[in-house]
Amino acid sequence: MPELSGQLFSTKVQNLADGSAGHNNESTQNEITWDNPIDVGATNIHLITCKENLCWAILDNGPGMTNIENLTGAGKGTKIKSSDKIGNKIQGEFASAIFYEPTELMYFSRTHEIRSEFNFRNRKHQQLNLLPHDIVKLVREKDVDLSEVDVKINKGSINSKRYLHLPEPSIDVFDNYDVAYVKTLFKNNEKINEYFDTDKTGLLKVFIYKSDNLTRYDKLVSEISNIIDKNEFITYNTVKGCLKNITFTYIDVDSGDTRVVNSDSCHKNFILGKDALCKDEDDIEDDMEDEDEDYIETSTFGKLNIKKVMSITCDIYNKGITKYAACNINNFDDLQEFWVNDKNSFQHSSKCKTEDLNKIKAESLNKIGEVELLLSCISENEATAQFNIMSKLNPNIKNDDLKSDYVYCNGRFLNMDKIPCEKGIFERNLPNFRIISCFNSNSKCLIGVQSQKSAINLKLSDPIYLSIIEKLVKPIINEYGSGVDQIKDPIKHSLNGKIRTTGIVNWDDEKLRIINIFKNDISAAHYLSLTKSLLPATPVPAPQPPSPQPNPNPQPNPNPQPNPNPQPNPNHQPPTPQPPSSRGPAPIVLAQLNKQQTVAQLKRIEVELRKPNSKYKSRSEKSKLFTKFINIAKEIILDDDDMPSLIEFVIEVVSLSEKPNNVKNAAVLQEI
Repeated sequence: MPELSGQLFSTKVQNLADGSAGHNNESTQNEITWDNPIDVGATNIHLITCKENLCWAILDNGPGMTNIENLTGAGKGTKIKSSDKIGNKIQGEFASAIFYEPTELMYFSRTHEIRSEFNFRNRKHQQLNLLPHDIVKLVREKDVDLSEVDVKINKGSINSKRYLHLPEPSIDVFDNYDVAYVKTLFKNNEKINEYFDTDKTGLLKVFIYKSDNLTRYDKLVSEISNIIDKNEFITYNTVKGCLKNITFTYIDVDSGDTRVVNSDSCHKNFILGKDALCKDEDDIEDDMEDEDEDYIETSTFGKLNIKKVMSITCDIYNKGITKYAACNINNFDDLQEFWVNDKNSFQHSSKCKTEDLNKIKAESLNKIGEVELLLSCISENEATAQFNIMSKLNPNIKNDDLKSDYVYCNGRFLNMDKIPCEKGIFERNLPNFRIISCFNSNSKCLIGVQSQKSAINLKLSDPIYLSIIEKLVKPIINEYGSGVDQIKDPIKHSLNGKIRTTGIVNWDDEKLRIINIFKNDISAAHYLSLTKSLLPATPVPAPQPPSPQPNPNPQPNPNPQPNPNPQPNPNHQPPTPQPPSSRGPAPIVLAQLNKQQTVAQLKRIEVELRKPNSKYKSRSEKSKLFTKFINIAKEIILDDDDMPSLIEFVIEVVSLSEKPNNVKNAAVLQEI
């Protein structure tokens, strides 16, 4: 047997047998049953068990292997995967074989590009036989000489026992004896027979155990159902997984039970909520016609329901020594993008110098990748169901563990980790929130994905990703936290308690809350336009009769009589108040201003704001102006007929306010 990556075959086995691969039952099963077949283009995968005969098998309809020696990590052509995969070699197959440690392992491969040296006697299959349990025992012997073990594995011992067996021209029993043996093991299962009796390509892996070697087999059989449950709602419900016309089937030969995992089953059980994944495109078009629903297109999960999921896309740019992220909340098209840099600085584009941002965007070489963040808040009942699935695989899991950042890369689930914030996010701030971070081949460097994908520490991610989480995701999560003081803010406490039970049914209904989270970072004009769009449309006022025209040559009245009920003259224009000056008397301050006077004062303040030394540069003064401008806008765009709507709007604003202090202007309500 050729050496493996410069190592003896026996040395590699010893390293893997000692646990250096870091596998567990779930990760190993996903590696050889799902990941590897999907990576090479298989669309139908079968996992078949027969407890009566102590065996199980994996069968796929992929292209097979041109060189079957690659399955042990040896021979030419081990680098068979494309660069967009997590790992680029087939060595995971070999590590999995050592982990499961069957008494006997048989590989069958059929490909349309079969090597000429295997094409004698019209052989249909390449085949490789291993005795992993015996090989592991050999390398674990005390003071073993691995060079001698390597020879023994490849050439057999004194009694000619072959630990690793490839086809030989003179001893050709693979296509008769071994095929019949495997068919018998699985009680002539239809899929096994079809593989051997037709010309379809694919790979078949058969794991066989004896009574003295059942530990791993029993564990596998007992956990298969739970592993499939988790894969269905968190691991393979992606475009590259089961949502891309890939079907996984589990067959229990003894009972005859069959379970299918495909696009339909994944729609019923999804980490972001069972109603978050959209249907097939034909169904989507019908739904849009009937219900006028909107959808978000994602590269990882296809179309998602925009009502159930908040989508934040972040384009990452590298300019000089600084990384920037242009972040858009896609649910709210009219909310302009936020800009974050890796120095933890944050600004809404309505306050940025647009020309500088456009220069960064215009240079294509500056862009290094995209990150997509997906947020949902599911109901308490659905969160409990998800927790039950996870706890079957890991009895030590806590509910907090599900409230993590689920990381996907190139369309594949890697792992989950605590949300990487500077001061952390506690369980009380996560009322059944689910958060997913999706990276592509360009942006995966931001989290440092390694070939061993089970280990992820998001706190070690690139500072630009940490800034995005800190500045955009954390404020949203905290807004819906259940740690709100019930005495100081009973209304918000009650609202968040309800959301904790029901989840967020429609993100459109949360727009005002989301906008108000970032109101201090949004320009006053943009904030005003956003809040105005949330108010009911103003009805067109009824036409008024023309005002009487004044007489150009009025005649004086020789006997003027006093009017007992004087009426204000609607055309009378009071003097426009002037800004205070250092000289002269104090300016006239009016209780009310008409339209012309209001515009004049707004222009005066606008000029003042642009001065470098303006007193309005302070945050406190800006806040005061901000409130006054909004009050003016509400007065202008609403008339008396819309008063009930205005009351509802003000109730919502007051209810959702984070400020615990009294509402000063509300005291006048007592006089109404």
